[in-house]
Amino acid sequence: MKKQVVWLLALALMLSVLVGCGAQSAEKQADPYPSKEITLVIPYDAGGANDRCARLIASINEQQNLTGVSVIVSNISGAGTKNGISSVVKSDPNGYTLLVHHNAMVTAAALGQLEDELQWQNGLRPIAQILETPLTFAVLAESRWATMQDLVNEILEKPGEVKFGFPGINSPQAFAFQNIISAFAAQGMNLDVHYVYYEGGSAVKTALLNGEIDVMPGITMDTVPSTKDGLYRILSVVTNNRLEALPDVPTFAECGYEMPSTTDGALRMVVWAPKNTPDDVVAYLENFLQTIYNTEEWQAFIAENSAIAVYRTADEVKEVFTADAETYNAIAADLQKSAG
Repeated sequence: MKKQVVWLLALALMLSVLVGCGAQSAEKQADPYPSKEITLVIPYDAGGANDRCARLIASINEQQNLTGVSVIVSNISGAGTKNGISSVVKSDPNGYTLLVHHNAMVTAAALGQLEDELQWQNGLRPIAQILETPLTFAVLAESRWATMQDLVNEILEKPGEVKFGFPGINSPQAFAFQNIISAFAAQGMNLDVHYVYYEGGSAVKTALLNGEIDVMPGITMDTVPSTKDGLYRILSVVTNNRLEALPDVPTFAECGYEMPSTTDGALRMVVWAPKNTPDDVVAYLENFLQTIYNTEEWQAFIAENSAIAVYRTADEVKEVFTADAETYNAIAADLQKSAG
């Protein structure tokens, strides 16, 4: 009997040691976040607005050692951005694989081009919006149009002849422009223009320079640098207030036209995490992005690209993206006719 008691005590002691070792092992595995490099996935090739934003985030993080780990950028393009989005949606929701993407997800969904599981409200959760850029109407510097009114008058006089170029039918630029067309129609002016779609923003810029198109309704990050270099003339900016970088360029309202329902935000840049990423990890990342946003480097980047200084929390992103979706869904059918 005594031997049995001794044996049971020894077994209990052994089990307690094993449990203790297991607990210590679990503690070692649960490293504090972040403990390894963070990847920012860009669903486009290098060089675009998403890519430039992500690389600046990585650079500021490295310069100021904000996270203690490296932030790297991975360009996963193809399939109309679906390759990059899918790689994040299907990744482990641990905060180490994030997506830098804008409201093209909303426009693609409105056109039925994005599967349900890849749509932001189903497969992702926003961390924060870090940038917003307005729409501009850019023409070549030597263009015959000196003002927005000149352009509108010619469109009315020559229906279907003036060519407008876009980086794809599902681009935020195309939807923002279609919304403007709808706003004109509400004022009794039916603007009939010739839509031309390209693969990406760089192709649109080349088309404008080569004379293939007449007008580029582009975001400021694409049009302002070339305007400063003397290549473009910007006829109007679709904002409520004039831009500091373009003090002589009138707003859409100053040209005498009513602002559409989507105003400043032709493009809203957001950092996203997989849907089931833990709240504490998202909170850490939101604080990290707000720190990035408040740096002199980021604010200088905003000013250089004539973007709008807008920071939105996750809840605010959900609100504005939901409102954008309502607008875009309402005009998707009209936009699709332009590609017919």
